[in-house]
Amino acid sequence: MFESELPVFYHYYRLVHEENTDRVIDGLHLIFVELPKFSPHTYSEKKMQVLWLRYLTEINENTREVPEDLIDNPEVKKAINALEESAFTDAQLLGYENFWDIISVEKTLYNSAERRGLKKVSSKRSLKLPEK
Repeated sequence: MFESELPVFYHYYRLVHEENTDRVIDGLHLIFVELPKFSPHTYSEKKMQVLWLRYLTEINENTREVPEDLIDNPEVKKAINALEESAFTDAQLLGYENFWDIISVEKTLYNSAERRGLKKVSSKRSLKLPEK
């Protein structure tokens, strides 16, 4: 066991500077889950245990498609996304971010054009055309 003297199964660690403990590395954490100590008491906890065990055993470098029931769980999906992102090279990550930037710009332009079109139609409808 990892922390045999502690009764809890979940251990969260932050990385800090040895001499200046107020200096913390943000975004880099270690989480240890001691499965032998974890005994689920509710159906929900049992389901989460199974999902996390599946995540730990089924997802690897050869995984191309993730089972839907893993993606349906927000916590597991977040872990899958983080894992996927960490597997990118710097160039791939830059390309991925660039792709979503392009999508964001296109959506903004489309929505702006749509609003202008609706405004134009609305103003034309409010004008009364002279009768002949």
